[in-house]
Amino acid sequence: MADTYCDRWAGSEEKQVSTLRTQLSSLSSWPIWYQCIGPLREVYEDWRKLMATIAHAGVAVIKPGQTYVGKQGFTYSAGASTETVGAQRVCMNVLPMPPGAVAKAHYHKAIETIAYMLEGECAVYWGAELQHRVVLRRGEQCFVAADMPHAPRNESGKPCTWIVVHSSGSDQDSIVLLPELDAKLAQRTSAV
Repeated sequence: MADTYCDRWAGSEEKQVSTLRTQLSSLSSWPIWYQCIGPLREVYEDWRKLMATIAHAGVAVIKPGQTYVGKQGFTYSAGASTETVGAQRVCMNVLPMPPGAVAKAHYHKAIETIAYMLEGECAVYWGAELQHRVVLRRGEQCFVAADMPHAPRNESGKPCTWIVVHSSGSDQDSIVLLPELDAKLAQRTSAV
């Protein structure tokens, strides 16, 4: 590996991609998890910076099949974001939710959210104590203001799929988890 950050990223985009691939492939050979924490964080930040600088002539296509697990507790289908295309101010991802699934209560600090119900239906609990509930059905959209606590909960008995847009390059930016509201929501919905 290069000795300095400048050396690591000097040169062409091809060299940058090659260096990143080498760093990522070496992760699986690290024997002890705690040896990964520092280097992994550095590689991830390098990857984010690289994705933001790779030229794609202004248009990029994200193929289906890429997934990631979000802080909210779900596996998302990756869409346009900082991580995939270098987006800076907006991202869009697909969220499939099986029956009975519930997101961890959270809010997005200083980030607005718009969610479109592509298939099925789903309840969204929202408010300072998740005291409000709205049900979205296929074709409906939901706007969630910045800093508004919320937790989607699929109570329909069937799968649903959201298309989610955030006013940030990554949907994982500035997420604040609210475990105390998870407990309150679980208690409230189990009594129903």
